[in-house]
Amino acid sequence: MKWFKKEEGVSTVCTLVENYAKEYAKEYAKAQMVNAAKLLIKKDFSDEEISTITQLSIEEIKALHNS
Repeated sequence: MKWFKKEEGVSTVCTLVENYAKEYAKEYAKAQMVNAAKLLIKKDFSDEEISTITQLSIEEIKALHNS
């Protein structure tokens, strides 16, 4: 534990937490876009329109049709 109290330890932990937060934010945003795409599919938007709105690929949207 002493190592983490030193300057380089704090910096390392901060970097790890920042990287985790960035990755979590990406995953959360992707999940939100998938949820939005599912709603748009139910509202009969075209795959191209859904792709434009959500930034998901056409292949990802087609997979959602089957889920």
